[in-house]
Amino acid sequence: MRIRKLIKIGSITYFERKIVPVGNSLAITLPKSWVDRHGLKSGDTVEGMANSMLTIIPKRAGGSQ
Repeated sequence: MRIRKLIKIGSITYFERKIVPVGNSLAITLPKSWVDRHGLKSGDTVEGMANSMLTIIPKRAGGSQ
């Protein structure tokens, strides 16, 4: 999947992703650069917080971030 828009301001990177169907659910992908920077791999767990914005938080082994 291609990142359509990538804007970096300080340590914050803003990106645009498409919502895609996966089975009976919907999903978004995470940019590989972000996944690599946080030492994550396929099968790892992330936490999320949502209100009008969605925040993805990487989880490290043992529960620390």
